[in-house]
Amino acid sequence: MERKKYLIIALLIAFTTSIMAQKDYKNAIYHAYISNKMDTWKRVIDEMEGDEQHNHALTLELINYQYGYVGYCIGLKRSDEAKLYLGKLEANVEKLKKKKEKLSHINAYKASIYGFKIGLAPIRAPFEGPSSISAAKEALKLDAKNPLAHLAYGNTQFYMPEAFGGSKKLAISHYLQAQKLMEQHPYIIANDWNYLSLLVTMAKAYEKIGHKTTAKAYYEKILALEPNFRWVRDELYPAILKETTKP
Repeated sequence: MERKKYLIIALLIAFTTSIMAQKDYKNAIYHAYISNKMDTWKRVIDEMEGDEQHNHALTLELINYQYGYVGYCIGLKRSDEAKLYLGKLEANVEKLKKKKEKLSHINAYKASIYGFKIGLAPIRAPFEGPSSISAAKEALKLDAKNPLAHLAYGNTQFYMPEAFGGSKKLAISHYLQAQKLMEQHPYIIANDWNYLSLLVTMAKAYEKIGHKTTAKAYYEKILALEPNFRWVRDELYPAILKETTKP
């Protein structure tokens, strides 16, 4: 009986350690995001890729961080690095897809992967664009309460030219739905880069359509949540302040 008790305690310690490790990844990514230390972000995903204790939850978490890093690389036109990590992202997505795990999430990420391919080679838009839309729609069909599905579909609408059926108004409606769904789970969005990134996306979307006062309000919301978010604090918010305080 005593031996059984110690075995249970050992298993609980191992489980707790595993959970803490995953939380450490989340916190490391969050702090890398707000402080713009993307070398730390890269180190974390490389470490996670080599983690031998991969389970479905850890793989899905890694996919999320790879997705963020690829987007960052494309934004800075670091094409070679973006292609390298896009390949890793795609391989992990396919791994979970074969196991039929989190299919709404998987389709949302597939929609983003097609979008990344367009970002790397805009000439591929006629081929990758429809696939991106189709994957995003499937993500919503599988789980209409998945905020990542709404974000993915919103992105397809926001970046598609209106002449080809894109709609920034429709995009923002899906961003708003993603925000609403995320905010139903405060414990999940605490120290979560995805939530801050969504709010930035919304601010920039409103700015793009000329709703600068609303964009400013979103940047203020972000800074109220995280005053140390360097990108917003040092660049985006000062820029919108200039725009909204012009005589």
